[in-house]
Amino acid sequence: MSDYGEIVSTLVRIQHSVDQQDREAFKDCWTEDMQLHLTMFDGTRSTIPSREDLLIRFTAHWTGQPSAMRHAVNGVEVQITGPATARASFYCTYLNVGAEPSLAGMGEYHDELVKSPDGKWRVKLRRHAFLTPLAIRQH
Repeated sequence: MSDYGEIVSTLVRIQHSVDQQDREAFKDCWTEDMQLHLTMFDGTRSTIPSREDLLIRFTAHWTGQPSAMRHAVNGVEVQITGPATARASFYCTYLNVGAEPSLAGMGEYHDELVKSPDGKWRVKLRRHAFLTPLAIRQH
């Protein structure tokens, strides 16, 4: 598969691992020294400074059962910036699933990725902004 395809697969794999609550798949998509900069719809900002912090913050409540929400990645743009570096931007639509499906929100992502020695592309830096308030339903 081309680098472009591998990068898009990494971006989608992150979202699928969140939807399926798969910690190992989620962990494998990030460099150890990754950073995540979040901007909520109301303008509140936060930074997660490492993969370990990301796993604690995002996966501590995961049960291993699929979530009631799905991520739909779209509008992906990838720029290869070097032999082992790239940038990617995309949108994501968050959908509540089940008997009464609904829009849960939308987000915009800007990532910097690196190709690891094992040949896998991983996210080193993510800037994520919520474009709408979140309306996530629980099971």
